[in-house]
Amino acid sequence: MLNARLIAITFGIVFTLIGLAGFIDNPTIIQTRLWPTNSTLCLVHLLTAALFFWGVFKYKNYEKLVILFTGYFYMVVVIIGLIWPDGWLLDFIQIKGDERWLCLGLAMTIITTCILATEQNTGQNKTA
Repeated sequence: MLNARLIAITFGIVFTLIGLAGFIDNPTIIQTRLWPTNSTLCLVHLLTAALFFWGVFKYKNYEKLVILFTGYFYMVVVIIGLIWPDGWLLDFIQIKGDERWLCLGLAMTIITTCILATEQNTGQNKTA
């Protein structure tokens, strides 16, 4: 089975890389505009990574809860993004078209991995 701690760390690393990649002036990311980024969106990705890492290292044995909370957070972002009229989420994060569906897929992936994940067995509750 999947270990919740390992999943949270993996998501943290991926979100860190995505957040940092958005700051790099790269023709592949910026010119093709598959998913245009701005510095606010990159910061959101880095804060999401920080949330995963914070949950793993600050609240041991609550990794599943952190993963689930983050998945639900992204689900709320998708719902607000679908309702918000002009594509600017809360007037400072751009979320349009494909980005909405990307966030929906991301939310579903995060929630699904949380459901499939097992708690980490620390061995502290074993009796001799």
